[in-house]
Amino acid sequence: MFTGIVEEIGTVRHIEATRSGARIEVAANHAIEGLEVDHSISVAGVCLTVVERDDRSFASDVVPETLARSTLGALTRGSRVNLERAATPNTALGGHFVQGHVDAQTKLLSREAEGDGGRLRFALPKGLERYVVMKGFVTVDGVSLTIAR
Repeated sequence: MFTGIVEEIGTVRHIEATRSGARIEVAANHAIEGLEVDHSISVAGVCLTVVERDDRSFASDVVPETLARSTLGALTRGSRVNLERAATPNTALGGHFVQGHVDAQTKLLSREAEGDGGRLRFALPKGLERYVVMKGFVTVDGVSLTIAR
């Protein structure tokens, strides 16, 4: 479980195809503090399990369905990704409850500055209309967003 509040932007160090999908290695500073093998971490909004860890990075395996449904399939070395460690009972819940299970990719249609923030308009993937409600939320690349219109 995550909150949709990005802790750090990591950098893809290495990504390679495997028999079961891909292995991705991400360099980070803050988001790897306390992170151990078998812990969950949100990478671009996708819940992944840590399979390797060193002082500056971690690695996770990604299955083909996740590569196809998420933006992880388009990552290359040097890509920047939003990172968030799994929530604990002590985590400040400043966002929303986010599971890290990806339903679809979408396209950003427009971006407008508005006050101290902004308004983003996304294409709504076919078949997901009934799940998107006013004042509900969606998560885009790990960022929790409230539906305004």
